[in-house]
Amino acid sequence: AKVHHELDAVKRSHSTTQTPLTEKQQDAAKVLVEERREQGYVKWSTYMVYFEAVGFRILVVLAISLIGIMVWQNNCSLWIVYWTEEKKKEAFVYRWWTKLLSTTPPEEPQQLLGIYAICVVLLLFSNIFGHAFEIIGGFFSARKIFTEAAKGVLARPFLWWNANPTGRVLNRFSEDVAVM
Repeated sequence: AKVHHELDAVKRSHSTTQTPLTEKQQDAAKVLVEERREQGYVKWSTYMVYFEAVGFRILVVLAISLIGIMVWQNNCSLWIVYWTEEKKKEAFVYRWWTKLLSTTPPEEPQQLLGIYAICVVLLLFSNIFGHAFEIIGGFFSARKIFTEAAKGVLARPFLWWNANPTGRVLNRFSEDVAVM
């Protein structure tokens, strides 16, 4: 009904009439539609669409990997502080280790190096998985959002294509793909 009304307004704008067209009829008779732009913050619904496009499993693995990066990076730093501390019994790691594991932490250089190596390897794996799943999630979301956008644009009626220049549509797609 809306398309029929818009076409009717176009017909009336080209015919002679004694009464002038209303503002609504004049707007409907325009071939090119003014582009509107929203300003301000990104809406929460936009983030939700992106998270849905990434997928729940990838988001969970990504969150675990990012938490692992932070935890193991801090553990590496804390272990170096403990390792270089002259009064090891006053160090934070010593108190934490004895309360959590009910044993005394190692003090031999080989043992200290071994635990530091384990922390570094776990940090490395967390980093690799975090970055890999960030990229994989970006690919999944970009593909899904672009496909839905292309289907939506290609399903538009011809009147919409007359009102929106092809350059504007292509520019919007290229900007959105660059952002994703």
